[in-house]
Amino acid sequence: MKKIGLVIASCAVIGLFNCATFTKYPEGFQNPTYQKPEKASNKTISVTYTQKSFSDSGQSLEVNANALEAMQKEFEKHISESGYFKGTTTALQPSDLKLQIEGVDQGGGGGQALAFISGLTLTVLPAWAKDDFTITYTFKDKKDKVVKQYIRNVTFNTWIQLLLIFAFPFKSPGSEISAGFKTTTYSVLEEASKDGIYNLK
Repeated sequence: MKKIGLVIASCAVIGLFNCATFTKYPEGFQNPTYQKPEKASNKTISVTYTQKSFSDSGQSLEVNANALEAMQKEFEKHISESGYFKGTTTALQPSDLKLQIEGVDQGGGGGQALAFISGLTLTVLPAWAKDDFTITYTFKDKKDKVVKQYIRNVTFNTWIQLLLIFAFPFKSPGSEISAGFKTTTYSVLEEASKDGIYNLK
């Protein structure tokens, strides 16, 4: 989320109300209305999130530690509220299942230069950042043996522009990105349930 971070930083200078993020999923992605399972499994699950970020040229970028911590809490919250598990823990605590989530942000366009120019014009000229995420969800048993992997893709397009003040209440970057990762995560949890992952002994 390096580029998104740069755009949001510029947005903060002028009040964070001229930003809007739009989420795109791959063609064919099934996004039904999520419904909690009738009954939770008797399993606890630990959740670990890691992330790699790259520039448009493929150069590895440093991931902000605070952003990483925030994403860890986001995924813990989504999984805890999903209704599939008896409890959710971190990797430091024992659990029946382990879920390792790796996000790879390939960037995709826009970034610092556009954000700087937009800031100079008080967002009359727009700025744009694109973040293409590939998210790998790896389920492991309590002995650290890989049970199954699932992969999801999601793209976040974040814009700054003066007139986007009208879109902000509905498409704020924070809420839109959180909702995007929640959607991919719940999609995986539903598929894993159908695959019997939560019934392992």
